[in-house]
Amino acid sequence: HNLAVYERLNLSPTPLRQICDPDGDDPNLLRDVFFIRAHAKQTLLIPAGWIHAVYSPQDCLVFGGNFLHDQGISNQIRVAQIEQQNSVPTHFKYPHFDELHWCALASIVRRALNGLGG
Repeated sequence: HNLAVYERLNLSPTPLRQICDPDGDDPNLLRDVFFIRAHAKQTLLIPAGWIHAVYSPQDCLVFGGNFLHDQGISNQIRVAQIEQQNSVPTHFKYPHFDELHWCALASIVRRALNGLGG
C-alpha cells in the first residue's frame, strides 16, 4: 500500500495538502497514516518504502539519513523504479543508488561463495 500511495503522490498534479485531506476524494489514501512525535534524544528508524514527512514547528537540529541494507533490497529497488518512472528530480533520490546496489550484490555473492568453501 505504501508504494502505491507514493506512486500516486508522485504522479498527481494536485498539491500534497489537498491529496492528504481526510475529507478529500480518497479517504482510503490515509487509512494507514499515523503521527509520531519524536522528542529530544530520541531516534526514529523508518522501514524501507515507508512514506514519511517531517514537521518541525520550532527551530531544531535534526540528523537524518537513509540506510540501505540487504533486508530491504526489494523495496529499495521498487522505490527507485517508481522514482525513475515518475521523473523524480535527482536531488530527491538516494545518491549513487545503482552503484551501491552493485557493491552490495558483489558482497552478497562473495559471502555466499565463502559459505560454500569458495
